Amino acid sequence: MEYQKKYPIPKLKNEFLLISWDRGYKNIQLFYKDRLIETIKNASQLKKGLTIQDGELNRIDLKFSDSPMAIDVVFDGIHCASNVSHPFKEMKKFGSVFWMIAIFGLCFSAFEIAVNYKYSNAYLIVLAIDLPIVSAYFISALFVSKAKPWAFWLGFTTYSFAFLITVFSIILELNSILFGINFIIRLIFMIFMIRMVKTVLNVSKHKNYLDYSGENLELLDN
Repeated sequence: MEYQKKYPIPKLKNEFLLISWDRGYKNIQLFYKDRLIETIKNASQLKKGLTIQDGELNRIDLKFSDSPMAIDVVFDGIHCASNVSHPFKEMKKFGSVFWMIAIFGLCFSAFEIAVNYKYSNAYLIVLAIDLPIVSAYFISALFVSKAKPWAFWLGFTTYSFAFLITVFSIILELNSILFGINFIIRLIFMIFMIRMVKTVLNVSKHKNYLDYSGENLELLDN
């Protein structure tokens, strides 16, 4: 075999699955403790994903990653730390969305404060509401970029609260055109955040196995 790669098994400390293959991902072989588990001659099976059942390791899922192309291995639903595609990496990508939310929130809050600056009571109310919201956005953006699930939930709950305020504002017909545009922008971000939930839950599940596989954020960095 021309190529070999070790895949640490998340639930077994210091244990590895060894995968070897010839150039062009031909004749792929899986070994565990010098025991041949499976030989995959048709690599095209890994494009859609292939599941192997083993007596010791239970369910093993193999699939080609998109870019760069490599073999990703999932043991009983838990990604191997060596995978190109991994929930930690996917969550880090969400950081850019949270930074956009933070900047958008800052700009819109600045506009609201400027509009209400002449009215002391309204100005203080807007400031008291917007300051913690925008602060929460920036904290979330910083730590979501580091794949911290709590940061996502902080941003998500804060954003949901701000989204409800926007909805009520439209119902009350306060500056309807401006708030209508604000609502559309916030709705787009909300859809993105809802789609992120599954990945964030997956990150939380994977954190339970950090001590068993040597898996950590440094190892998972590109």
